Amino acid sequence: ETTEPTMIIALKFLAKLRLGMNQTKPRSVPFVTQKIIELSLAKGMSPMSPIGFVYLGAFMSKQGDFSSGY
Repeated sequence: ETTEPTMIIALKFLAKLRLGMNQTKPRSVPFVTQKIIELSLAKGMSPMSPIGFVYLGAFMSKQGDFSSGY
């Protein structure tokens, strides 16, 4: 588990960035989601980490891969 304040702030920023990108640049959303997951796996889980995994599951389900999305 990460307790680094800079890492937690970065993950919060990426989560909020992802929300805005849904409307402005939807094709870039998977890259932001990937970065959230990469940082969580590399630096440790934080309170913001589940957001990346939820976004990934939703993305996989939208692609039709329901078993991986679940």
